[in-house]
Amino acid sequence: MGDSDRTVLVVDDDPIVLASAEERLHSLGFKVTTRDQVLGTSQWIVQNQPWLILLDVMMPAMSGGELASFLRRRGIKAHIVLHSSKDLRELAHLVQSTGALGAIPKGLDDKQFEREFNNLTRAVSS
Repeated sequence: MGDSDRTVLVVDDDPIVLASAEERLHSLGFKVTTRDQVLGTSQWIVQNQPWLILLDVMMPAMSGGELASFLRRRGIKAHIVLHSSKDLRELAHLVQSTGALGAIPKGLDDKQFEREFNNLTRAVSS
């Protein structure tokens, strides 16, 4: 399966971050779908089964961490990568507590984002 066959869902309430992540993932060859709110996202995920979810941690209504935990409790197998400007130690704890694949800090340039994304997904891309 090539990267273009894999859908990455990006969930972020910031339109600039959402557009930037979408562009970066498209440039890596992925099919990208975006959502600007958490509400209704779990249902979309169940229906569409994306390969990976790039999930903002700080969202209104329900945090990305809460959504990630909810998806795991429901048995959703999509890979989850948290995306946040939170402190790296706090992110590491959130990754562990939610069962996420890992986390990518916000604010990285294109090359750093690509390197972090590839490092996290290398093991699950085979």
